[in-house]
Amino acid sequence: MSDNRNIIKYKGMQILEKLGLLRFGNKLAFYADAANPYNLWHNSRYWLRGAADGSPIPPLRLIYLVAGTPSISWFLKSGQLSVQSMRDLLRRNGYVLQDFKAILDFGCGCARVLRHLRTLNSGNLYGTDYNDSLILWSKRNLPFARFSTNGLEPPTEFPDDTFDFIYGISVLTHLPEMLQFAWMNELSRVLKPGGLLYITTHGEYYMRRLNEQETRLFLSGELIVKLAAYPGTNFCTTFHPESYVRHKLASQFVVVDFAPQGAEGSPQQDAYLLKKTGDQAL
Repeated sequence: MSDNRNIIKYKGMQILEKLGLLRFGNKLAFYADAANPYNLWHNSRYWLRGAADGSPIPPLRLIYLVAGTPSISWFLKSGQLSVQSMRDLLRRNGYVLQDFKAILDFGCGCARVLRHLRTLNSGNLYGTDYNDSLILWSKRNLPFARFSTNGLEPPTEFPDDTFDFIYGISVLTHLPEMLQFAWMNELSRVLKPGGLLYITTHGEYYMRRLNEQETRLFLSGELIVKLAAYPGTNFCTTFHPESYVRHKLASQFVVVDFAPQGAEGSPQQDAYLLKKTGDQAL
């Protein structure tokens, strides 16, 4: 979906929210997109042939929840691109995914990204999400990973120092500020000393979605949160200045690398590679 179309869609969401029709309008948008002849034609090929990776394809309603579109093609492609973006950022800092012993997909949805890591260390891939429907589908259809449900707020079920790599792709982009700090603390708790955290955010590219006042606040280093009454959904949208991430949100981590617009599976989102401080190194 083009960014201009996204801007129009987002403005429409704001109007519907003021009218109290946001969720109803979102359902209508899903059915309209799913019935679009273009999507019907391209999706039909996947229903007939299946996905190239051999893993089951989630129902369209679940795909729409995590990808914002009922396009199976984009659901699969965006997951592949997300993995490639992670690999690239890790590689340029001397790390490879295959070396991590335990990996957590935080906000995994119906495994849009995790399905593309299935060839890695068997039994050491984990996914967690607050949406029961997404996790239930993943548990039933993707046996290569262990899935669990968390609350909208921490904690998770994992012991301290469990993972050496955690990623949260387009997750903090849909949480209000206090929840973001709570989850950064929780991710630090379950991350091993010296472990790595990969996150993506809406950075400067997304300023075109802000009004004049919001733009001024963003440029001064302030976090911007829209539709905060819908945390954890695609309605709630958060915009992160680089300075805010470096000096506030990730203050307990070392910023290993920063890639502006580097998250290709979530187009034009910024990508950060963070490291948990501690005596033990990877």
